[in-house]
Amino acid sequence: MNAELNETQRAVLRALCDTFVPSIKITDDPLGFWAHTASDLGVDCVLARNLKEDVPPKLYNGLVGLLDGLAAKGFVKASQSQRENILSQISNSSPQGAQGVAFYQKQTVLLTYGLPENPVPDRNRVTYGSPRGQNPNWEVLNYPGPVSVPPNRPKQIKTLTPSGDSQMLEADVCVVGSGAGGSVIAARMAEQGLRVVVLEAGGHYNAADFHQLELWGYRHLWYKGGATPTADGNVLLLAGGSLGGGTEINWMNCVRTPPLVRRDWARQYGLDGVDTPDFGRYIDEVEKRLQANQQTAYFNSQNLRMREGCQKLGYLSKQTFVNWDPKLFQPLMAGYTGFGDQTGGKQTARRTFLLDAYQNGAQIIVHCRADCILVEQGRAAGVAATYSDPQGRSIRLTIRATQVVAACGSLETPALLLRSGIGGPNVGKFFRVQPGGAVYGVYKEKQKGWWGSPMTTNCEQFTDTGDGFGFYMEIPAFGPGFVASVIPWVNGRQHKEMMTKVPYISTFIWFLRDKGSGQITIDESGNPVAIYQLSDETDQKNFHHATAEAIRIHEAAGAQEILVSLVRQQLIWKRGQNLESYIQTVMKQPIINGAQPMISAHQLCSCRMGKDPATSVADINGELRDIKGVWIGDGSACPTALGANPMITIMALAQRTADRMTAASRQYANARAGVGAFSRPQTNRMSDSQSGNGDTYGARSGAGTNEPQFADIMELNTRPGQAKKVIQIIREQVIPTIMQPAEGFIDEIVLFALEEKDHVTALSFWTNREAYNRFSSSGFDQMTELLRDNLTAPPQRRPYYVGASTNSRIRGWTRTSSYINRSAGTMANAARQILNMMPGIGSASSGQDVNAMTNMAGNIMGGMVSLMNPWNMMREMTGVMRNPLNMFSLGQRMLTGTVGQTTKGSNASTSRTGNTTLRSGYKPQSGGQAPILQFAHIIELTARPGQARRAIDIIGEQVIPTIIQPAEGFIDEIVLLSLADPNQVTAISFWDNQEVSDRFDRYGFDQTSALLTDVVAAPPQRSHFNVGASTNPSIFGWSQ
Repeated sequence: MNAELNETQRAVLRALCDTFVPSIKITDDPLGFWAHTASDLGVDCVLARNLKEDVPPKLYNGLVGLLDGLAAKGFVKASQSQRENILSQISNSSPQGAQGVAFYQKQTVLLTYGLPENPVPDRNRVTYGSPRGQNPNWEVLNYPGPVSVPPNRPKQIKTLTPSGDSQMLEADVCVVGSGAGGSVIAARMAEQGLRVVVLEAGGHYNAADFHQLELWGYRHLWYKGGATPTADGNVLLLAGGSLGGGTEINWMNCVRTPPLVRRDWARQYGLDGVDTPDFGRYIDEVEKRLQANQQTAYFNSQNLRMREGCQKLGYLSKQTFVNWDPKLFQPLMAGYTGFGDQTGGKQTARRTFLLDAYQNGAQIIVHCRADCILVEQGRAAGVAATYSDPQGRSIRLTIRATQVVAACGSLETPALLLRSGIGGPNVGKFFRVQPGGAVYGVYKEKQKGWWGSPMTTNCEQFTDTGDGFGFYMEIPAFGPGFVASVIPWVNGRQHKEMMTKVPYISTFIWFLRDKGSGQITIDESGNPVAIYQLSDETDQKNFHHATAEAIRIHEAAGAQEILVSLVRQQLIWKRGQNLESYIQTVMKQPIINGAQPMISAHQLCSCRMGKDPATSVADINGELRDIKGVWIGDGSACPTALGANPMITIMALAQRTADRMTAASRQYANARAGVGAFSRPQTNRMSDSQSGNGDTYGARSGAGTNEPQFADIMELNTRPGQAKKVIQIIREQVIPTIMQPAEGFIDEIVLFALEEKDHVTALSFWTNREAYNRFSSSGFDQMTELLRDNLTAPPQRRPYYVGASTNSRIRGWTRTSSYINRSAGTMANAARQILNMMPGIGSASSGQDVNAMTNMAGNIMGGMVSLMNPWNMMREMTGVMRNPLNMFSLGQRMLTGTVGQTTKGSNASTSRTGNTTLRSGYKPQSGGQAPILQFAHIIELTARPGQARRAIDIIGEQVIPTIIQPAEGFIDEIVLLSLADPNQVTAISFWDNQEVSDRFDRYGFDQTSALLTDVVAAPPQRSHFNVGASTNPSIFGWSQ
């Protein structure tokens, strides 16, 4: 959040707003319209709040700098004409100055004519269908404001609300984006019984939330709060920003994919089937689900003007199809569709395909931004996301899925791929916006543009002006604030005069099938940056041509005046003047570098499909070329612009992609069944019983599964001086009575922080996530209750998968094992081979007895190697010297392969539950000798995007065997992959004591950092601990 404006800046802002909407004295002003200023409506206060809360910091600094500059010029005390001159000078001084002035001007008039932003708390103060009590300017505009109170209607979709600090979900398909494409794919996948999770960055709203208020609609339903300029300022971008995407706020023109486009995609771009009846069936299915019809396509005054003008000129004009349910259609309510439909009749993605997906079991999460797509060995592994609710709570989410659909629109989908480092060099290129413009006709009669369906007629005469490119003409919806913001501001009087003409205006708009393209990149925060310049010669020609034809249609329909807007002026024709001369004047005007206002409601092609890898991101099926299992499911997949409203095409293309995904999912099924949500190669892998060594996945994970073991790190902040007490409670009560009896439990290791004396870190290891979740459902609360009196706050948990480990009980996916255990396994295998070569003993007929003898021999050889470890030898000999009978125990453990684990009578106290031994550590010796403390340090690594897995592989395959394991005093290394943050790796190493660890750090830490340089984003961060308690036989804790 930005800083508050100071008093001087607020005074300048108020003067600035009142310059754009000044008080002008005229003799006939019965409604007080001319006398009202912007600040009379509190526009300056709302704008100040928006600057603080909504404007990015970099832009905020520039805008506040402009206020400071105006203060230095004496702006507050200047007259209206002097202020206008100052603003003109600043606008002409630099592009930055022009953009700053334009920002304040457009925001001021948008608010002046669009307020209120939110529903009035007391509904009795509002007269619905009349502007009284809401905005005094609306009566001059002949705009009634809201005409209906929102119905009390529950939401049909119950979205999932994440909990805790982090959460992981398992799915078959994760769909990022809930608009036209994402909703269709989610529905199709859920229909097949697949587990589907849909992520939507915006909120979830329904009829009960819709107050028919323009500014509320922009803030909650539109992308980035309404019209958003490209980074170069050339085009205003309009897109959806809530559950349902653009379908929630679009103007419902259901246009089938033009035949010339379908032929182009099939022949030039290789999209098989799109030029056949098969694709036509996809379109039919979509139109049926949306109830596309002409019955509800009423002609309001604006649409009638276009229809009449086209008929007079002999131009092709058709009644459109719109997605209104005829049973619920109400013309009086239809004009508010861009701010949310109260009737329930508009068949949005939320009310159709998303509802279908939800009813078939899909989970939908709103207010959830996808940070990056997770990749494992060249395949999709899921999505890392951040849930941020309106109250400011933030939760890290990980959705594990073998198929990911990027369907967050042509602005955000390339940004997602770029943040993830996938998709190849063409991501964000070939970006089409179907740029459009407008021409205004002033008629004798009031036009009532707010009444009825906004877009019910068109002009298709010029969709192909040559080479398959042209323009499409139609009618927009009406919003008083938006209309005010697109009317050029020359001075305060001129703009107010234009606003008095609004009731008589019909607006004709057009958009191109653009041949040229722009690009999407990302900024330092990973947000999309759109660049677009209308530089293609064909596009420039068609833009001029569209302007000329809109002028001709207005004149034919009877317009008394025609207005063409430039950036800071309007070109006006009045009936009786030479029309063609006017058109020629308009045609000479520049259109590049922001010279004329351009709007885009259809962003496309930024991650397009195609047969040529040099010009596409996805293949002809919609799947990324470089990462299998990642699919493009929105308008960014279109190979070219359409020259038509894209909703039906995007949905039909999504149907096709869903079918291709279904075919691919059959190929993925075996991988998913074998590895759960992780994707790892299965070649040349043996189970423990087959290989006889520890170099496999999934110890204690159950037969036939390679799912990685799961780990949980729990952070405990204790009351002062209570850390050791907490460890004692965990060791003596929590572990033996709550954790060890739990199914799937492997080990618990509890660490005492050296830097923070009142902090304890507990690591628990489980066979898999499912086992942990079963325990967590009740065990966590029991544990918290036991510790409650000794803690200052509830425990904080973080979930992980085990990536690499040298410990024989804790296993990761990376091929790493303890050098002692690996040597023992090698010699044990050699012994087995020798015994198997002996006549009789090695024969297959010997059965289980032979296996027992073979295993016994292997255990003896492994035990001998284990005793070569000085630590193990010292521990065993100490036990024998204390009690000679322990020699027999040592022999027994040699035969059973458990040398190095504790025995009764050794100097480590034990408690047993099942087959797990709890090591509570060395007690102080008589005479006050200090206990021997094992040491641990935790290293936090932040990997570059998508490189966490690689970092773990480097640690497991290079760092551990070549640097760490040869070091004196090394015990074990365990490396974890965070499920909350896909770029976070946590490495825990255990040492005989701090002294040997410090000696290693003097050389080993730098060597390790050097190996990881290319995959980490920041230097590793270390924390130091003593081991307090442990159930693991290799890792010892101390007792009080």
